[in-house]
Amino acid sequence: MGSGRAGQTKRLQQTVYRLIQEEGPATADYLARRYNERPYHTGIATRGLNHGTNARRLAGVMATSVLFQQVDVVNIPRTGEVAIWGIVPLKEAAAKAIASKRPIHKYPLFLRKAMKEMMIQ
Repeated sequence: MGSGRAGQTKRLQQTVYRLIQEEGPATADYLARRYNERPYHTGIATRGLNHGTNARRLAGVMATSVLFQQVDVVNIPRTGEVAIWGIVPLKEAAAKAIASKRPIHKYPLFLRKAMKEMMIQ
Protein backbone atom coordinates (compact mmCIF):
# COMPACT_ATOMS: atom_id res chain seq x y z
CA MET A 1 0.00 0.00 0.00
CA GLY A 2 1.41 3.33 -1.05
CA SER A 3 1.20 6.55 0.87
CA GLY A 4 -0.48 8.38 -2.01
CA ARG A 5 2.43 10.81 -2.24
CA ALA A 6 4.49 9.05 -4.90
CA GLY A 7 4.32 11.99 -7.29
CA GLN A 8 5.38 14.62 -4.81
CA THR A 9 9.11 14.43 -5.43
CA LYS A 10 8.56 14.17 -9.19
CA ARG A 11 6.56 17.42 -9.17
CA LEU A 12 9.09 18.99 -6.83
CA GLN A 13 12.01 17.95 -9.05
CA GLN A 14 10.30 19.22 -12.21
CA THR A 15 9.45 22.61 -10.73
CA VAL A 16 12.84 23.14 -9.06
CA TYR A 17 14.65 22.07 -12.26
CA ARG A 18 12.75 24.79 -14.15
CA LEU A 19 13.43 27.31 -11.38
CA ILE A 20 17.17 26.71 -11.60
CA GLN A 21 17.00 26.87 -15.42
CA GLU A 22 15.31 30.28 -15.17
CA GLU A 23 17.19 31.79 -12.23
CA GLY A 24 20.48 29.92 -12.02
CA PRO A 25 22.09 27.93 -9.18
CA ALA A 26 20.88 28.72 -5.67
CA THR A 27 20.69 27.41 -2.10
CA ALA A 28 18.06 24.88 -1.05
CA ASP A 29 16.55 27.50 1.27
CA TYR A 30 16.08 30.00 -1.58
CA LEU A 31 14.71 27.33 -3.91
CA ALA A 32 12.27 26.07 -1.26
CA ARG A 33 10.96 29.61 -0.68
CA ARG A 34 10.55 30.19 -4.43
CA TYR A 35 8.85 26.79 -4.83
CA ASN A 36 6.38 27.56 -2.06
CA GLU A 37 5.42 30.98 -3.45
CA ARG A 38 4.81 29.77 -7.03
CA PRO A 39 1.51 28.23 -8.06
CA TYR A 40 1.93 24.75 -9.46
CA HIS A 41 1.07 24.40 -13.16
CA THR A 42 1.91 21.41 -15.33
CA GLY A 43 -0.89 21.66 -17.87
CA ILE A 44 -2.35 18.35 -16.74
CA ALA A 45 -4.77 17.48 -13.97
CA THR A 46 -3.14 16.26 -10.77
CA ARG A 47 -4.48 14.72 -7.61
CA GLY A 48 -3.94 17.12 -4.77
CA LEU A 49 -2.19 20.44 -4.63
CA ASN A 50 1.31 21.74 -4.26
CA HIS A 51 1.87 20.82 -0.61
CA GLY A 52 4.99 22.92 -0.28
CA THR A 53 8.42 21.90 0.94
CA ASN A 54 11.23 22.99 3.21
CA ALA A 55 14.96 23.39 2.61
CA ARG A 56 15.93 20.16 4.36
CA ARG A 57 13.50 18.01 2.34
CA LEU A 58 14.44 19.76 -0.90
CA ALA A 59 18.18 19.29 -0.27
CA GLY A 60 17.56 15.58 0.36
CA VAL A 61 15.63 15.24 -2.89
CA MET A 62 18.28 17.11 -4.87
CA ALA A 63 21.13 15.10 -3.31
CA THR A 64 19.58 11.81 -4.46
CA SER A 65 18.30 12.96 -7.86
CA VAL A 66 20.14 12.56 -11.18
CA LEU A 67 18.83 16.02 -12.17
CA PHE A 68 20.78 18.13 -9.67
CA GLN A 69 24.37 18.62 -8.59
CA GLN A 70 26.09 20.59 -5.89
CA VAL A 71 28.07 23.29 -7.70
CA ASP A 72 29.58 25.18 -4.78
CA VAL A 73 29.63 25.56 -1.01
CA VAL A 74 29.59 29.02 0.55
CA ASN A 75 30.19 30.03 4.15
CA ILE A 76 27.39 32.20 5.54
CA PRO A 77 28.02 33.98 8.87
CA ARG A 78 26.01 32.50 11.79
CA THR A 79 24.73 29.72 9.49
CA GLY A 80 27.85 27.90 8.35
CA GLU A 81 28.48 26.17 5.07
CA VAL A 82 25.59 26.12 2.62
CA ALA A 83 25.47 24.20 -0.66
CA ILE A 84 24.68 25.90 -3.95
CA TRP A 85 22.66 23.62 -6.23
CA GLY A 86 22.66 23.56 -10.02
CA ILE A 87 21.18 21.31 -12.67
CA VAL A 88 22.70 18.49 -14.66
CA PRO A 89 22.18 18.89 -18.43
CA LEU A 90 19.11 16.90 -19.48
CA LYS A 91 20.96 14.51 -21.83
CA GLU A 92 23.51 13.71 -19.12
CA ALA A 93 20.75 13.20 -16.52
CA ALA A 94 18.85 10.92 -18.92
CA ALA A 95 21.99 8.85 -19.54
CA LYS A 96 22.56 8.49 -15.76
CA ALA A 97 18.93 7.51 -15.24
CA ILE A 98 19.09 4.85 -17.97
CA ALA A 99 22.34 3.46 -16.54
CA SER A 100 20.81 3.24 -13.05
CA LYS A 101 18.32 0.54 -14.18
CA ARG A 102 15.66 2.15 -11.97
CA PRO A 103 12.06 1.83 -13.25
CA ILE A 104 11.32 4.66 -15.68
CA HIS A 105 8.10 5.64 -13.88
CA LYS A 106 10.19 6.82 -10.91
CA TYR A 107 11.36 9.89 -12.85
CA PRO A 108 9.60 13.18 -13.71
CA LEU A 109 7.79 13.24 -17.05
CA PHE A 110 10.25 15.57 -18.82
CA LEU A 111 13.14 13.25 -17.88
CA ARG A 112 11.18 10.15 -18.95
CA LYS A 113 10.64 11.74 -22.38
CA ALA A 114 14.38 12.46 -22.71
CA MET A 115 15.17 8.88 -21.64
CA LYS A 116 12.79 7.43 -24.23
CA GLU A 117 14.33 9.60 -26.96
CA MET A 118 17.82 8.35 -26.03
CA MET A 119 16.70 4.71 -25.99
CA ILE A 120 15.12 5.03 -29.44
CA GLN A 121 18.33 6.38 -31.02
